[in-house]
Amino acid sequence: MGVLVMVHYRGPAEAMESGYAETARRLSVTPGLRGAELLRGTTPGDRWVLLMRWSDMDAFRTWEDDLRRRGHPSPLRPYQDRTRPEGHYEILVET
Repeated sequence: MGVLVMVHYRGPAEAMESGYAETARRLSVTPGLRGAELLRGTTPGDRWVLLMRWSDMDAFRTWEDDLRRRGHPSPLRPYQDRTRPEGHYEILVET
């Protein structure tokens, strides 16, 4: 079915938007990635979520392993909200 990955962030709009633009450019050539979106919280504040849709868990893990080897070079990394729980979900039902 697929996998959804949500990465939570806290940061100013300018940094998140420019960081996402660079991240989206890098992600655009990633095998198995079906799409990515930057979501902004609907309540006042600085909360964001990067939502990525993957073809399967193997594709995601391959990308994640490569990212680890390269030292997590994402411009969004400094803003990652580590107080939020893991955000990997396998899609069970799609309509």
